[in-house]
Amino acid sequence: EGQRYLTFGSRDPAQQHVIAIADLDAATGRIVGVDADTPGYYPEGGHPSIHPVATFGEGAYSFHRDGFYYLFLNLGGCCSGLDSTYEIVVGRSRSLYGPYLDDRGRSFTDRYENRDGPNTEIFPGKSVLAGLRGQPRFIGPGHTGLFQPDDDTLCLSFHFYDGEDDGRPKAATRPLAFDAENWPYVVADAPCTLGR
Repeated sequence: EGQRYLTFGSRDPAQQHVIAIADLDAATGRIVGVDADTPGYYPEGGHPSIHPVATFGEGAYSFHRDGFYYLFLNLGGCCSGLDSTYEIVVGRSRSLYGPYLDDRGRSFTDRYENRDGPNTEIFPGKSVLAGLRGQPRFIGPGHTGLFQPDDDTLCLSFHFYDGEDDGRPKAATRPLAFDAENWPYVVADAPCTLGR
């Protein structure tokens, strides 16, 4: 309907709501209700145009398809070459403002205890790049971008450290498909072509 939004946020040492979706003013491109003289911060008690959607992650990207809003986030550690543990996860909602749930029904605003191992916190999210696991080339993939080179193809772009090239940082693309339950995943065999 013409409304624009901004998905943004990053790590927060205070462990507050770190990923949000903001309503944008179509004329100015600014967050609705924030003018040029207002610093970009969360006022006490929040801002009516800023909607927290996740309590973890960074590199957020949102996307709408077939009645679902998808929220892609990065988990793990980035920027350590071959020791990077980054990965892309996704949750979805029928509403832009959430709640975003993973394929097991876990909310992106809740915290979960790891009952299968050490007493550590685990985060929800369905892996998007599971199709690349076991391929030594793609270490620490992250930062979702989506583009559509033609009418039939949706492509995911991401960065990674190349395990077959001494951990050099690179970028790649892969077609993004959706399973029978409308969860996205990469098709790992070949990069996207630019189409037209």
